[in-house]
Amino acid sequence: PLLVIHGANDPRVPIGEAEQIVERLRSLGRTVEFLRLEDEGHQIAKLKNKLTVFPTVVRFLLRHLLPWARAGGDDVVREYCGRADIALDRRLLRAFVLAYWLEYVS
Repeated sequence: PLLVIHGANDPRVPIGEAEQIVERLRSLGRTVEFLRLEDEGHQIAKLKNKLTVFPTVVRFLLRHLLPWARAGGDDVVREYCGRADIALDRRLLRAFVLAYWLEYVS
């Protein structure tokens, strides 16, 4: 799965390049989510867009990473990276805390 977030006014990477990647991967049957920010450039600078992007990223990670982790993803990470019990757990915990904060606190 791939999440593409791109500012339509990006002076370094034209929006058309992001659209080409998304279109090509979708034509190959890949899972791609595309978030086009009409009023951003190369970075996400505006608060209103950050409040859209951050929850989108958290939901994407939870949707695609959490089921994998529950299905034995720790073993795969441990095999390749070592100490997956620490690395993956901390990353998931951070994602959950951020998701909770964005949904319920802010």
